[in-house]
Amino acid sequence: MVSPARPPASSKNVKWPSHLAVCGDLILGAAETTDCVHEVDTALYSNDGVDHSGSLNIWSREPVAQGLYLSTSVAIATHPLRLSVGDTYQIRLVPEAIDGTNTDMPALPPGMTSMIGTGAITWVAEDRKSCKVEGFTYLNKTHGWQRFQLNLFFEDTGRWTQWTFSATGSLIDFEGVVMHKDKNDVFHVAVRRVALITTAPQQLLQALDVPTAATTSQAERVRQARAAGREQARVQQAAKDDASLPQETAQVTLPVKDSAQPPKEAGDDEDGPVTPTPRKQRRLNPAI
Repeated sequence: MVSPARPPASSKNVKWPSHLAVCGDLILGAAETTDCVHEVDTALYSNDGVDHSGSLNIWSREPVAQGLYLSTSVAIATHPLRLSVGDTYQIRLVPEAIDGTNTDMPALPPGMTSMIGTGAITWVAEDRKSCKVEGFTYLNKTHGWQRFQLNLFFEDTGRWTQWTFSATGSLIDFEGVVMHKDKNDVFHVAVRRVALITTAPQQLLQALDVPTAATTSQAERVRQARAAGREQARVQQAAKDDASLPQETAQVTLPVKDSAQPPKEAGDDEDGPVTPTPRKQRRLNPAI
């Protein structure tokens, strides 16, 4: 069993864009209770019929009854195997009459255990038909963020012939059926749905001990090309904005050359008072 690993936190309230939850049958056993918080011995089954033991943390005012439960989206960490239930509505007790313990009564058929989550691809096979997905899932205030690790693979059927996994460092959302657990305590999950979200944050990859050198030069060239395209688009848009502005017509005053008017004498002022010119009187000849 791998010792529990907690992500290095640069701040107290660090959050990670990863999560893992389980849906399926859970068998709850003995519990240790402290202030309405119960640590319950729990077992879940993989598709090969093997049970896997872990612990479940649940808050409840009433003691948790032992038996078979149906779980829906219960947070789970795989290293170590630990589950957390925030409220009892996430699990439902199967009545004893149909839980399979009474051989004289019809029993509820066992369901397949499935896992749903978001994680970073830390390794991809050469044929890209299988990969390793890791991340951190938040359980509760007591256990905080706990690590998970899964091996995802596409089954060798016609449905998945054309499907392949993304490159190392990708952040994906997935859902699959728990098929078995290998000798390294890693669950192998047959994919039923997978979608690429984006490139995983560098902080998450560093916390998972994924070498940052995994970023290829090709990816760097793609980022540079996209950045150059955005810069070119910005320049073109700025040029269009400048062309759409109204153009102001400049008024140019040309200098006056060699005026025909005589130069003004000193003391002449157009704005000064004007002296009236005396009116010439017509001389009359005396009568002869």
